[in-house]
Amino acid sequence: EFVAAHRTMRFHTILHVCLRRQCVSVVVKDRGPYLAKMDIERRIDLSYGAARALGMLYDGRQRVRVSVPMPKPKPEIETKLAHE
Repeated sequence: EFVAAHRTMRFHTILHVCLRRQCVSVVVKDRGPYLAKMDIERRIDLSYGAARALGMLYDGRQRVRVSVPMPKPKPEIETKLAHE
């Protein structure tokens, strides 16, 4: 499963996590990580499957790019039908 723990994001939020040129989509299903002396850079904890897909099983901690995907706009026809 491609899941992650994040301290502030809402549960069931989909996040894109990228390392180098590899990207995966994960779902926030837990809170954390909570470590002593945690700096602001360490904000997400990935599941084993997501870490394996990114090729970071042996690297431990990595600096990754995390983004929230923007929803696709509805086609104009659906918008017109909804207002009628």
